[in-house]
Amino acid sequence: MKKMRVSKRGFTLTEIIIVVAIMVIVASAAFVGVAVTLENARKNSDEVNRRHGVGEDGKDLFEAEAWEEIDELTKDAARFFDVTSYKPAKATNTPTPSPTPTPADASGGDGDKETLQSSESSESSESSESSESSESSKDTTTESTLGGGNTVVATSTSTNASGSSTTIEYDWGSSGHGRMKFDKKVTSVTLYIPDGVELGKAWNDGISDPTKSVNGNYVTFTLGAGQSIDNIKYEIKKMDSNNKNKIRVYSYTTA
Repeated sequence: MKKMRVSKRGFTLTEIIIVVAIMVIVASAAFVGVAVTLENARKNSDEVNRRHGVGEDGKDLFEAEAWEEIDELTKDAARFFDVTSYKPAKATNTPTPSPTPTPADASGGDGDKETLQSSESSESSESSESSESSESSKDTTTESTLGGGNTVVATSTSTNASGSSTTIEYDWGSSGHGRMKFDKKVTSVTLYIPDGVELGKAWNDGISDPTKSVNGNYVTFTLGAGQSIDNIKYEIKKMDSNNKNKIRVYSYTTA
């Protein structure tokens, strides 16, 4: 029986060199193809960016083109508008000042004196008539509103109206009550109330609960129809220690 012969022969150096050379050539070709492809892609991307104004290249290209357009549009503007010699137009509707009236000459002729005296007399007469009309209207209003009685008003808020007085009869520290007295019977009365003081109701024998109205620091008590009295008590709901003795009868109306 014959034995099989095992060959121990390997690749020769020439064969190995040829194979390596072929691999190098193929790799070089592949590298060149990849590089060319990448370069073409970059150029295409830059071109798209230029067209749409995206990226630094597109921005620069857009600004350059914009400035070129502006230069083209404004290249002839200088001959229409010269800044160095420009002056604003003058206003054509300037208002004409009205003449200042000349005062009357005190040392003029007799005719001027008579005219001046006549004018002063007329103004004085008109002023007097206006004042009388105003006072008459005021008196009529007072009588109409207050039922025909006489109204007495104080000259200030620190004094009582003439013919009246008010005192605190009972002082319980933070509250109490006072009394108003009059020389004549009254139908209504207005008190001046300082800050920190608050009044309640008013009362006395022979009268019903008077109507109370408040207007700032002034409180008015009005008796019912046909009622009158010469002294009225009032409730002090709140008293300030510094101002409690400053309550005053500001005005009152007699029956």
